[in-house]
Amino acid sequence: MLLVLVLVLVHYALPFSEVRLSSFAAAATALSIVSCACTAEIFRAGIEALPKGQFKAAAAIGLNFFDTLRDVVLPQALRIVTPIFTSNCVNVRKRDRVAQQKEADPGGKRSHSPRYGESLQRRAGDLWGDKRA
Repeated sequence: MLLVLVLVLVHYALPFSEVRLSSFAAAATALSIVSCACTAEIFRAGIEALPKGQFKAAAAIGLNFFDTLRDVVLPQALRIVTPIFTSNCVNVRKRDRVAQQKEADPGGKRSHSPRYGESLQRRAGDLWGDKRA
């Protein structure tokens, strides 16, 4: 739902501020914004999930902030966030489909012929043995 909101804002609201993007650029921008926000939230949660004792132990042995992050915090946080991050990557691919649909049909109109619906009804009727479809 968030992707659709950002996609609509990027595609329709940015032209009011004199920024015009193609459909592909708008879809790529919206997908990037939403994906980056989700990824940042995942990594923040992974770092906050570590016990405070890890930070205190690193300070006790004399590590500065960046060495603490590199040597103590990030290896443990990566182990925590790997399954969630993988799931997020799969969701990005799913969201990519939504963006492709919006790019192909920005007005929300059907891109197939009117006879397509009749064909689906006929196939459904054949499945259920309904001869009148």
